[in-house]
Order: sequence, then C-alpha cells, then structure tokens
Amino acid sequence: MPVEIIGGGDIEPALFGSTELDWTILPALVAAAPGETTVEDPTISHVIVERSPTLEGNPVFFRVFVSGARSSAFVDYSTTGDVIAVG
Repeated sequence: MPVEIIGGGDIEPALFGSTELDWTILPALVAAAPGETTVEDPTISHVIVERSPTLEGNPVFFRVFVSGARSSAFVDYSTTGDVIAVG
C-alpha cells in the first residue's frame, strides 16, 4: 500500500511490522473504549494504529476514537491492551 509522507523527516522510526501487535485484542478494545470515556451515547468512529513519537521507547499503540452527539474522545491502548491515555 502506498504511503504518503507529509512534511520532512525520516519515516523509518515510525514504521512497524504487523506482527508487533496482537490484532486479536482489537475487538475487545473497541468494545471497552466507550466505558473509558464520558461521551454520551458513544459510537466508535475509527481506530488508528501508530508508533508513538513521544512515549519512551516509541511503542506502537492502538488509538480508538469515540464519538457522540455532544462530545468525542479517544482512548490509547498498549499492544497488550492496557490503557495508556484518555483524551
């Protein structure tokens, strides 16, 4: 799949292999994410998987986006399913 690079810099540090994640936990993370937020009548809008540019060791993580009529939020999960951040 082609990758579009926006801006400058080296893409190599952001790359990761699909085997660095346990994809089987994703359905459970998507199901749990609304309960980690205060979004009313939540739905999952999308999920992004990326390498963190700011966390120590630059780990790969799942970011689950939760949307509602009045607000939205995201929940970051480690590759083992631990909550890293809610925003």
